[in-house]
Amino acid sequence: MTNIFDITEVRKGQFTVSFNCDFCGMLSMQQKSHFDRNVKHYCCRDCYSEDRKTWTKEDQHRYGTGLPTEERKKRARIRSMTNKAIKRGELKRKPCEKCGDKAEAHHDVYDTKKPFDVRWLCFKHHREWHKENPELL
Repeated sequence: MTNIFDITEVRKGQFTVSFNCDFCGMLSMQQKSHFDRNVKHYCCRDCYSEDRKTWTKEDQHRYGTGLPTEERKKRARIRSMTNKAIKRGELKRKPCEKCGDKAEAHHDVYDTKKPFDVRWLCFKHHREWHKENPELL
């Protein structure tokens, strides 16, 4: 959590924020409009770069973009079809297959002929499943 020390109006309607860097703790300043867009805040590119090395794959904002554009579009279309079916009541939500908690639909294979062929896993078990099956990320 970033510590905010001061919000100063530089010009009419333009503000700067003084804060501690989330990586090194150094006091830094940034325009409020830029500050509000980010969850983590850094004093320099080096801090951002070093902190990013510690992130898990899912934490990175471009996670899943290594796939070709057509494959990403196909997967998004299938997820959209599944979500719409759930909202319309054509597909009923089920509990997690492992623990019985609230679950989300997970596609093992993104097949346009079987968009509702899903397994129901909670967040924890979904991550475990992908650790065991890294080729299906």
